This record gives sequence, structure tokens and C-alpha cells, in this order.
Amino acid sequence: MEKKYVPSSIKNINGSAFLYVLLVLMLLSSIILAFLSNTLHYIKYASNYKYKNKSYYIAKSGVELATFFISQYGANPLTYQNLLNKTAVYQDGFPILGGYIKMEIVNNDSKFNINQLVFSDNQINETEYAELQRLFYILGIPAKVLENIVAFMQKNQLNYEQLELKFNPAGKGSSGDEENGGAIGGSGSTFKGYFAPVSPNPNIPVLNGEYKNPFLNIRDLMLVYNMKYKYYFMLKHFLTCNSSGLIDINTAPYQVIESLSPMISESSAQELANYRTLNPLTSVSTLSDVPGFNPSILQSIANQIEITSNIYLIKSYGRYKSGRTHIKSLYYINVGKYKIYEFIS
Repeated sequence: MEKKYVPSSIKNINGSAFLYVLLVLMLLSSIILAFLSNTLHYIKYASNYKYKNKSYYIAKSGVELATFFISQYGANPLTYQNLLNKTAVYQDGFPILGGYIKMEIVNNDSKFNINQLVFSDNQINETEYAELQRLFYILGIPAKVLENIVAFMQKNQLNYEQLELKFNPAGKGSSGDEENGGAIGGSGSTFKGYFAPVSPNPNIPVLNGEYKNPFLNIRDLMLVYNMKYKYYFMLKHFLTCNSSGLIDINTAPYQVIESLSPMISESSAQELANYRTLNPLTSVSTLSDVPGFNPSILQSIANQIEITSNIYLIKSYGRYKSGRTHIKSLYYINVGKYKIYEFIS
């Protein structure tokens, strides 16, 4: 059969048309792929947002559960601690609402309130200073560190902006650490201290209004001149920024108890720690039943101690699928309210 002759110009036109169609198809494919990618991204973002929200409410339910434990068994911390231990047997946390929670309760009244060291007129609280002198000696921290803390407190009174600038210069993440109050934060938010001369929440009183209150967060100790990390990591277990000012001898570490008076020996403090494990004190006067605590010791510390606490730090961790939320809050048992001061998602 005779082959038809096709001019080269027509061949070129057909080739160009094919290339144009191919380019158009590639462009459309790119647009479709970009659209699908964005759609998948938004679906994933919406799912993550949903999971974070659910993890937040699960963590918040942990706070509610912890406040119930405290309100029911606050006089005997061993009881609610045993309940918490039962929830800890689950490796991922206690199952609830389709997710998991883990909780921790810290008794703020088992620690010394560093904000009660200096009065608002810059005078030193001699009782608190003597207690902290003994605590620093017990922990092996130089006395000069305590002097630097006093000098810092007399010179400074931190505000919210100063705290943000020091610990959050980039304005990212949450800089809250320990037992403080504060405004609700969130993913990408900065910590806002609530412990201030005027409470932003009129339903929860600010304690220690007559004191200088330069520390909004226990981590503010790192602002003190010559404060080393090793000193801070020791002190944060024995100091708080927000408490009633009285020491709960049913839960306080033996080092805190020993620091209350020079008449209390290390062995006596440890004896009390062992005694209360099986026999929690029911009144301050029952302290005389503990070996090593004679009436003269009881009389010397009677105005510094209590047998129940008023302020608790609650840490709750919620998880729902890929969502994670950590919540820290303060529970004021005397007014039956709690204040969330930090959450990180």
C-alpha cells in the first residue's frame, strides 16, 4: 500500500499540540495534588485540634478527681495517695473518657514559703530567716546564697512582663514550673503568674499580701545572683511561692521539720516522719506523743505548724490518641476552688 506523504509542518504542529496537552495535564495534576495535600493537611490539623481538646478535658477531669480526693481525704494524705497509686498501675495512665490520665498531688504547705522571707517594707521575717538558715545548713548550701536571696527580694518585685522576658524571650511555650497561680495558658502561650499583690480572680484570695512577693515562680530563684543549678534543684523540693505559711507536719519532709527549731534533731525529725506514716497526727498537741518532741519543743513551734493543709498543687496529664495535655493547678481547700495556671498541649 502506498504511504501518504505528511508535510513536516503538520508533523510539527501535532508535536507541539501534544506537548501543550502534556503541559496542561501536568499543571492540572500539580493543582490537584496541591489541593489534596492542603485538604489532607487541614484534616490532620482538625483531627489534632480535636484530640488536643479532648486531651485537655481529660486532664481537667484529672484535676477534678484530685480535688475530690483531697476534699474527702485531705486530713489523711496517705489515703488519697494510695488512690493515686492505684491509678498509676496502668502504664499509659488511668483509662477515662476514651483516653488516659495521670495525676500527682503536691502539698504546698509541706514547704517553706520563700515569699514570706521579706515584708513589704523590706524588713526581714526573722522567724522565716532562722528556719531557712537551718535548712540551708542541712542541705549543705552556703549561707551567702540565702543572703543573696534576701538582697534580691529587698531590691525587686517581679511583674508579669519581667517573668516572661526572663524565661520566655522568644514568646514560645509555657514557662511555668512549680507551685504558683496564674492565668490559663496554652500551646504557644507564655506563663502568666497569678501570685501578685492583687488577685485577678476575686474568688481566690492572694495569701501573704503583707509580704514583698518578688517570686511568681520557684524557678525565679535562678534570677538571684550566684544561684547555681545544683542549689536550685535542691531548694525546689523544700520551697514554694504560694502557701498558707504554716508547715503541715503530717506531710513535710523531715529536713523541713528539722529546720523549724534548733531543738529538733535529725533523728527526731525522721522519727516523726516514720511515726506519721501509720499514725497521722490529729492535732498539733498530739505531736508530744512522738518520741523526741517534748512540751518545750511543741511550745516553740506551735505557731509555725498545722496538721492539715490549705493549698495543694495538682499536676494532671491527659492523653487522647495523638493529643497530649499537661495541666498544673492550685487547689485552695479552704474555699473549695482550684485555679489552673498552666497547661501545655
